[in-house]
Amino acid sequence: MQAMMRPLFIRNRPLPMNDSGHSSNHYLRFLHQMHRLTKMGRLSDLEPVCSRLLDEIAIEDQRASPLTVTALMGLSHIASPATLHRKMQRLAQDGLIQLTIDADNKRSKFVVLSKKGHRHYQTLSNLMADATST
Repeated sequence: MQAMMRPLFIRNRPLPMNDSGHSSNHYLRFLHQMHRLTKMGRLSDLEPVCSRLLDEIAIEDQRASPLTVTALMGLSHIASPATLHRKMQRLAQDGLIQLTIDADNKRSKFVVLSKKGHRHYQTLSNLMADATST
């Protein structure tokens, strides 16, 4: 006998289920789990601009080509340089990123994920895997 899946609720309404009793939208399952962990304090609650900026930093960090602070200020598709600088400082204060100095050029600073930042993305990865496995 197959175990019955408990319906997921977003804003007190159940998500639609398919014929097999599973939520029909993996992304909505992921969002539900993400919101649940955020409310529990186990996932950082980021403003949209901070989240977008952190994504850009993580992508470049994973490619082993970290952004310089100067390059980060040029991400005008996200926000103005002043806003980007404030959000970068906020992410650093929250412990999600760190600034490192280039050994060859002491004037250049790179923006990379901290251990906490890597854990943040590992948690998101685990949530996505869980949401798509059922």
